[in-house]
Amino acid sequence: MATQKHLTHPKYRADIDGLRAIAVIAVVLFHAFPSFLPGGFIGVDIFFVISGYLITTIIIENMEKETFSFFTFYGRRVKRIFPALLLVLTATLSFGWISLHSHEYEQIGKHISASAGFVQNFILWDEAGYFDNTSESKPLLHIWSLGVEEQFYFVWPFVLWFVWVRRYSFLLTIIIVFAVSFYLNNRIIIYDKPGAFYFPHARFWELISGSILAWIKLHSLNSNIQINNKVDKWFRTHLTIFVAFFSRKFLSNVISFIGVILIISGFLIINEQSLFPGRLALLPVIGTMLLIFSGSEAWFNQVFLSNKLAIWFGLISYPLYLWHWPLISFSHIIEEEAPSINLRLYAVFISIILAAATYYFIEKPIRSKSTNIRTLLTLGIANIFLIVSGMYVFMKEGLPNRSNVSEIYSISILFDRPYSPYDSHDCQEYPLPFNSKSLKPIDGECLILNEKQPTKMFIGDSHTIQFANSLANASLEDGLLILKGNNCFPFSTTNYMSKSECKSAFVNLINFLEKDKNIDTIYLSAFWSKSISGRLGDEGVNWRLAALPNEDDILSFLDYGREFLRAAQKNDRRVIFMHDIPILDFDIKRCFDSRPFRITENKKLIKECSLKFSNYLTKNEVYFKTIRTLLNEFTNVEVYDPKELFCETNKCKGVINHKPIYYNGDHVNEYGADLILNDMKSKDLL
Repeated sequence: MATQKHLTHPKYRADIDGLRAIAVIAVVLFHAFPSFLPGGFIGVDIFFVISGYLITTIIIENMEKETFSFFTFYGRRVKRIFPALLLVLTATLSFGWISLHSHEYEQIGKHISASAGFVQNFILWDEAGYFDNTSESKPLLHIWSLGVEEQFYFVWPFVLWFVWVRRYSFLLTIIIVFAVSFYLNNRIIIYDKPGAFYFPHARFWELISGSILAWIKLHSLNSNIQINNKVDKWFRTHLTIFVAFFSRKFLSNVISFIGVILIISGFLIINEQSLFPGRLALLPVIGTMLLIFSGSEAWFNQVFLSNKLAIWFGLISYPLYLWHWPLISFSHIIEEEAPSINLRLYAVFISIILAAATYYFIEKPIRSKSTNIRTLLTLGIANIFLIVSGMYVFMKEGLPNRSNVSEIYSISILFDRPYSPYDSHDCQEYPLPFNSKSLKPIDGECLILNEKQPTKMFIGDSHTIQFANSLANASLEDGLLILKGNNCFPFSTTNYMSKSECKSAFVNLINFLEKDKNIDTIYLSAFWSKSISGRLGDEGVNWRLAALPNEDDILSFLDYGREFLRAAQKNDRRVIFMHDIPILDFDIKRCFDSRPFRITENKKLIKECSLKFSNYLTKNEVYFKTIRTLLNEFTNVEVYDPKELFCETNKCKGVINHKPIYYNGDHVNEYGADLILNDMKSKDLL
């Protein structure tokens, strides 16, 4: 099959462009206003059927005429797909440079490479689902469908070529592939809904539906015309009253009408929670097949699908599909919430303008050129460049040193790094009377830092682990053991100790402290106000306060505290009690405009990033009184209070030296932990 042969194309049908318009408008409305058209995403399924129909028509018709050329076929696909795609990917990568944090830009880099390589559907399947909570933060989410189509284009011509060469039946082959893919889709969706949505072999049946239609149109055209004529003649003879309405296309109108009903039903019935695609996808698939099958002269196809506005939207449907979602998604990311209706309307309007410009000035001129090596090489090299650029951004972790984000990055990393342990080891590496297995039920962790015989020991909950990173970098001369028992250590109320695993771990810890001769210094830190009450009170975004304790809570806390401190002070140990940090009642992230680029003003920004000192004292009055009662009985216990570091006369600060010192409302970040440990060093407590 010589590469010089000219491929014929099916006769242009304006109504198919109108059908494309319905598909793309539905997708855009769903992405911009999901509650308005909950099933709008099935527009992609309409696209699949149209693509399968047109591509299979071209392939089979040209093979039967012996004019098919792989070079020309794929060359035209490249000219059709690449120009608009490369433009949108380049724009996404460029805008991401000025508007995204490093971790966001890192993801964009990966998705750029995957989209240019037409494997975005596999990447998204690996990350999650189309409707997961982070879908709006993925500007290239929609390119999954392009991946499925291109994978189909890569495989299907070779399948049909093999069938043609071996003189097998086109129709039988198409039906078998359809049946296998449809079965796999309905099988996979039971245990892997994202897989059924993204996998090409689970989606090919929708494109193959168009292939079935293509074969029927190519090989049964005369039969279809004869059937139409007979039905029309019967109606003109027996039901003359309806002749004016039905004209000579009664059967076509009925078929078209059923197709419209099926597609509308899909828009209204299917939503994000539906088991989709599966059998529900038959609604848009069969509906689209019927509309195409009914022909361009059916009433709905003529009046609605073939009007000038519908045709125009159909012509720009591909670039509109590419442009609309990045604009909407970037609005979500930059606003850090669902953008306003006005902003979404602007995004849709701008995407239409960009789509029209892309079609008229880029897509149409390139498609009109002859398929030559130079054009294909230029597009191919540009595509490879995007793949490499995306991989570079991904491998460089989103290029955090970009000039416009470096300062924000240095702050945002203090929020991104959790207070999780710096490193973890089984407690069996140090001869404790209990091992890591006994701690796991209570979320216990044991760390040995500096790989020396531990002489210092930090005991507590997550308000101890928040110091782990800083302790690891503090260049301590002594070995250090950090022991965490969530809500159980150092001591707590009956609310927690009533749990058998918590009580058991506490008893084992007491026994260890009474016998151990190596640990000479013990640091106690915890979410003390929560330890006393055993419950949380008010909670907000990234902050939480402890509930007020009752009398029984206080008494049990004091009892367990006395038992623990008596054991801790044995063997002439130094015991240092660390008061908790001031607990915030607001989201520390609201103190910073964390976006390197904004569309609208950040109205949630807190200008005075602090807690009123009087409120701090009032909310912690019971806590302070309880701790004083306990420590008054153990005068040898040394006390460290970060209040002097964090608080001034009228306020307790959330920011020092223009940097956040909190990770969230009740944990310091690494910078805050460094400040505390350095303050302790200056007071000879560390």
